[in-house]
Amino acid sequence: KKRNPKKQESNEFDFDDGGEWADDNEEDEAAKVAAEAAKKAEEEKRLAAAQLANATGKSNEPANIKMEGIDDGVLGQKWVEDSLKPLKMWPPPNMNVLEKQTFLDTADGKVKSALDHPAVRRNLCMTMGRL
Repeated sequence: KKRNPKKQESNEFDFDDGGEWADDNEEDEAAKVAAEAAKKAEEEKRLAAAQLANATGKSNEPANIKMEGIDDGVLGQKWVEDSLKPLKMWPPPNMNVLEKQTFLDTADGKVKSALDHPAVRRNLCMTMGRL
């Protein structure tokens, strides 16, 4: 009997190292191209959103904000009130509950009636204009 018999070699974990391996530089280039494409797509999306906002009048740029009494063709609270007066709809003919209600004007800290409070007056005016 032999004391140290030779062990049989196993090819079970023998990998073929001769194949093509991914080159790190190629992955970096592919990642750069993909990142640039994503950046370009995001920029195009942002530009399209800005164009839509400008076209629909929802742009917040100061040059695009029109004000009644300053810019021509702007309809606002004064125009609505002036248009309702000949129809005897301004001030509202029937204020019901609002006649006795008072509201705190946080701008000056005073308690005011519905038609004297700027925010309440504007809401009433625009609601009456829509009726």
